[in-house]
Amino acid sequence: MISKHRDATHNCRAYVINNIEYSSDDGEPSGTAGKPILGAIKKSGLMNVMIVVTRYFGGVKLGVRGLIDAYGGVAEKVLELAGSVLKIKTREIEFSFNYNDTGIINRLLEQNDARNIFYEYGENVSVKAEIPENFYEEFLEKIKKIKGVNFNSELGIRNS
Repeated sequence: MISKHRDATHNCRAYVINNIEYSSDDGEPSGTAGKPILGAIKKSGLMNVMIVVTRYFGGVKLGVRGLIDAYGGVAEKVLELAGSVLKIKTREIEFSFNYNDTGIINRLLEQNDARNIFYEYGENVSVKAEIPENFYEEFLEKIKKIKGVNFNSELGIRNS
């Protein structure tokens, strides 16, 4: 993006990625561009976000307060328009069970917010699912207590 607007007067930016924060005023007076952009990101509560605000100087001087309001306001609007995506760390599990345990298995999967559930029906029911990390150990303990549950290779447990 920055190379696309090389002729711009300023490409001010900020990011928060894995709790690492950075901001750049790119030639604007110190603290008038990058910090307001960073402030908008932090105010949103989002992580793993980078914003670049590109400005072409058009002869009108905004002053310190005007720059702060302009850069911070644009960043807030961008975050509002962009929306967000919630990512949840999961672990994959594969196991098989007897048909008569389908109800309890389905309830446990639902109660533990399982995602991407795939069933295969044969002599037994095989299931592959992703369990959110914070529910995983409890889910695993409950599943182990059900007679007839068989875990595929290495307990069928993989990080995803």
